[in-house]
Amino acid sequence: KIKNDYPDALYNLANVYKQKSFLREAINLYKRVFQIDPSIHQANYNIANIYLELTNYDQAIKYFQKAIYFNPQYHEAYSNLGVCFFFKGLVNEAISNYKKSLSIKPDFAEAHFNLALSLLLLGNFQQGWQEYKWRWRLPNFKPPVTNKPFWDGSDNKRLLIFGEQGFGDNIQFVRYVNLILQKNISVILACPDELKSLFSFSFKDIKVVTLKDIQEEDFDCYCPLLDLPRLFNTNLNNIPQQVPYLKASQEMIERFKSLLGNNKRFKVGLIWHGSKDNKRGYYRSVDKRFINIITTLNEIEFVSIHRDNINETEKRIHDFSKELLDFHHTAGLIENLDLIITIDTSVAHLAGALGKPVWLMLHYISDWRWLLDRSDTPWYPSMTIFRQSEIDNWSNVLREILMKLADLRGLRLPDCIEEEITYVHAHAKWDKALQALRNRDFLNGWRDYEWRRNLKEVKDCFNDFGLLEWKGQDLKDKGILIYDEQGFGDTIQFIRFIRFLKNLGARVNVLCRKELFRLIRSFDNDIKVFKRGVDFELSVDYICPLMSLPLYLEIDSEEQLSCTVPYFKIDEKDIYRWNSHFDEKKGIKIGISYESKKGMSYTEKNSIPINVLSELCKLDGILFFIVQKTDKTPYPFCIYDYSSEFTDFYDTASFMMNLDLVISIDSAPVHLAATIGIETWLLLPFDSEWRWFDDEERTIWYPTVKILKQKSPGDWKDVINRVKAELERRLKDAK
Repeated sequence: KIKNDYPDALYNLANVYKQKSFLREAINLYKRVFQIDPSIHQANYNIANIYLELTNYDQAIKYFQKAIYFNPQYHEAYSNLGVCFFFKGLVNEAISNYKKSLSIKPDFAEAHFNLALSLLLLGNFQQGWQEYKWRWRLPNFKPPVTNKPFWDGSDNKRLLIFGEQGFGDNIQFVRYVNLILQKNISVILACPDELKSLFSFSFKDIKVVTLKDIQEEDFDCYCPLLDLPRLFNTNLNNIPQQVPYLKASQEMIERFKSLLGNNKRFKVGLIWHGSKDNKRGYYRSVDKRFINIITTLNEIEFVSIHRDNINETEKRIHDFSKELLDFHHTAGLIENLDLIITIDTSVAHLAGALGKPVWLMLHYISDWRWLLDRSDTPWYPSMTIFRQSEIDNWSNVLREILMKLADLRGLRLPDCIEEEITYVHAHAKWDKALQALRNRDFLNGWRDYEWRRNLKEVKDCFNDFGLLEWKGQDLKDKGILIYDEQGFGDTIQFIRFIRFLKNLGARVNVLCRKELFRLIRSFDNDIKVFKRGVDFELSVDYICPLMSLPLYLEIDSEEQLSCTVPYFKIDEKDIYRWNSHFDEKKGIKIGISYESKKGMSYTEKNSIPINVLSELCKLDGILFFIVQKTDKTPYPFCIYDYSSEFTDFYDTASFMMNLDLVISIDSAPVHLAATIGIETWLLLPFDSEWRWFDDEERTIWYPTVKILKQKSPGDWKDVINRVKAELERRLKDAK
């Protein structure tokens, strides 16, 4: 057992948690370590790095600065502090911290590289290219193994140029090959397999090989592709702009012309999400719902240029993913299009290098090559840039593109377009909130969760009744009305936060649906509960939707989420009244909930097919009882269904108290069973809701819940087989 005051052991345990991505647990342990022994300043540094990984830059800055305060020579902390400022758009502050890091440790390659990116972003190419050389001291950058010298820029050589980094980098900087050929140099270009065909056709006077074939080539010297701008003293005024410098074969162009059909419609190519392997791909990507708005312009023909299948999108987009075998094929498709609208990905570079009109959608914090505050780029004359006006908000980009596209084609935008843009932005922010919460980044998650109020699906839940909304104001001797929202399970789960309001001295009142009324009344005798749809008189100072409480209560730890159960108190007489349903029924009594609410987006994913569930009912000695409202009777196997007698959730809870175990999918019954202290097995789909995090077997929300989760999408048979095996063990133990 680890001693609570043994900082070295706690620090090592925190490191293990961090490596296993239990980030919130790691943060809490690092904080304890520093409280016990402030000399372990690495604890603050590690906390800051976790927040940096979670993109919570404000918290990261706070802890990097704390680490520096206790260790003013902490060069790594200065460098990463600069990264935080960079991603907040404060480039000069970033540069200042990189330079401070280098003043402490002049050969710190990471700070040099970070400094290079900031200088290049500002257009300071002269210093930026020099700092960029330091990338070769970083572990992720590996030059080819060769004993040949680095090219010094002289003529009459056999020169190997090798591509590096991403496809877009290779496409952008291969333009320098034409400058090298003017020096009477024999060039061998090594590139990724996917680019070989395109580069071979575009540059007839050089030899193109793949990166894996470098060792077989005979050359005098070598040069990495992205060192060429430095060797040619590139600045903003002399960037090679001979566009197009790439081209597709006529055969490839004709192939896609045939696939597209010989019509005269205006054709727009679309790219809206980046590579899953790129850490920045998520931030560059545009919510596909924005793209669906663009494709409502029926007079335009839209074509996906993604190489992965897009079957989840609207059918209005042509999908040629199976035909795009490499970049030469992609170039052939692009040559048949009139316009390309894309995020910052390799296709943006390809379209620009082909000289095609391309509209680039940029995140607020963009890559260095696009500079700052420009709608054009010196790298590609045919490109127009549309930039976010604020971090993570694509609304202005979509609005500008729609207006420009409509103007270009003489189209009229629908009157509802602004409402649709607002809705899609809200959904994107809400999706981000769910991801943050899944990652236990609670402060950012609760903040962005407020965007749910703009969602069509739930916005009718909200009503301030003309009262002042509570947003963290002093509650001592104040009255507050909390009203329920969204699903029944949400209310059952989140009602726990009422206890914090009582601790703040508030007089708490709850407004809820009639199905929850009696259950919520059993939570605490000191709170007043009212039914929706029934007139009531109430004098309060504030109002707040239930699921906004974590934000304004600043819930930021798993300890605050957890709660002692049961927290609903079911009267003994109400439990006893169900006894007649269980008399003379011998065996282990198990409640079952297997079907999600009909008509919801998650219904099919969360529900278990009845034929799969029937495997459990073959077990002798176990009795199954339905604990959800259902219309499935009669069942094709033996299962007891008294759900028609459940008038509300209090009834269901009192019924459950007669059971030994509840087995449920992710629906209201699992929350109900867990909050009254019943042993509960939760059956989850592979891609489960944020609230279950990625916990494998237990959940911080409910101590009595055990999780059994799909190991692959849609595979309920395996889950049920595991449940069956567990029940068989229980039957054996009972004997």
